[in-house]
Amino acid sequence: MDFNDINSRLERLYISAGQRFDSNIAPHVQIKDEVINTSGLRRMTISFDRDHDENQATIKVLSIIGNLANLKDHLKNKFKEIGSDPEKVEEAITKSFHLQLILDLYNQEKHGSPLIKFRRSGKDPRIVKVSQALSVRSGGKSNTASFTIDPFSGQIRTEGDVVIVITAEIIDNQGQIICYLDELIKEGIKVWESLIAKHNLV
Repeated sequence: MDFNDINSRLERLYISAGQRFDSNIAPHVQIKDEVINTSGLRRMTISFDRDHDENQATIKVLSIIGNLANLKDHLKNKFKEIGSDPEKVEEAITKSFHLQLILDLYNQEKHGSPLIKFRRSGKDPRIVKVSQALSVRSGGKSNTASFTIDPFSGQIRTEGDVVIVITAEIIDNQGQIICYLDELIKEGIKVWESLIAKHNLV
């Protein structure tokens, strides 16, 4: 394995980012049917967190954060290799609040929180409410997506891009939501891809 291969690192990033999705819906569906008053009124609820293990989901999230953060030093090395200024990587981070959050989260995972130095975002971010949700996204050939379930038989039918996705909130040191996990990952990847493409690093 060539640890300096940017293409390989990008592929591993995409794979780890993709692990927050699961297209096998059925194992995650939980249906609760309960009587809520003495007259026999019933309530049925459907959730998507059956057998959800927050620690296992958090491991996947931290793997994505780690793959995003680790690109920093490898991209700096690549700039040096081609005789260009590695500070362009730091400039990209300075312009991207999402990358600042990612690097703070990564360093807090390594060193603990709050960070004593290199607090890039100044927010002491934390990942909370790691859970699962159903994501129904239109697109593709039919441009439609749907999820239906028979509440009596539990039979599930899906069409198009329907997945279970790991969700989480990124909060600051005051407990205020900064952004959601999906946004953090997408924006972090976008900045690195843009930098790599702009300077022909692959």
